[in-house]
Amino acid sequence: MHKEEMLKMLHEIDAELEKPLHIAISGASALLLRGSISRATSDIDILEISPDFSQTTRK
Repeated sequence: MHKEEMLKMLHEIDAELEKPLHIAISGASALLLRGSISRATSDIDILEISPDFSQTTRK
């Protein structure tokens, strides 16, 4: 996926959450979002999720 697709997917996930979820993205996805690379990637590597993840629910 390219940057625009990734941002769209992340926004769609965000819209389903009841409260904010803080994540740390690594790998090619992070470089792509920063604009450091332009090639597509097939996944999003999540390094860390906010501590209260278990309390995050769908709307």
